Amino acid sequence: MIDLLKVKEAFKDYISSYDINEPRICIKIIHMYHVAENCRKIAETLEISEEEQNLAELIGLLHDIGRFEQVRLYHTYSDKVSVDHGQKGVEVLFGDKLIRKFVQDETNDAIIYKAINNHNKLKIEKGLSEREMLHCKIVRDADNVDIFRAVLDENQKIEEFGHLGSKNISAEVLSEEFFEDFKKKNL
Repeated sequence: MIDLLKVKEAFKDYISSYDINEPRICIKIIHMYHVAENCRKIAETLEISEEEQNLAELIGLLHDIGRFEQVRLYHTYSDKVSVDHGQKGVEVLFGDKLIRKFVQDETNDAIIYKAINNHNKLKIEKGLSEREMLHCKIVRDADNVDIFRAVLDENQKIEEFGHLGSKNISAEVLSEEFFEDFKKKNL
């Protein structure tokens, strides 16, 4: 059973070791809470069990946990010039058993691992169970929805936090494949 209050307390404890006044860290924390909320809403819409909804919310909260180390070590969000943040996230969570601070039992470890590892990939790996695929899709959709929210709010964030040291992504052109997948709701 997933205790979301405990999960949120463990998350607050984990992020307390990072400088929350650093704009990239602050924005990432806000993003992760939004994605967790989006995961919950998507799961509720799918009318899956309360436990599956809790799992979806937990995955949403933890999906970018690798970003904190990415920013600390490389001072960037760019996976191209640093590390794959999905892979880094599963290393952080499962490498030293940090995941046990969020959930006690190992029942959902494989799903959490697969969803976090796949959330930022162009394509979700093949061979997943139906349940693994469900949670991969929930977190990817929730993440993409919040990325669009963040792009729309970018000007406000820049005013609040100053220049983030990254290029203005609102000027980026989406790839045709991404756009088609988004329209088909495959992401």
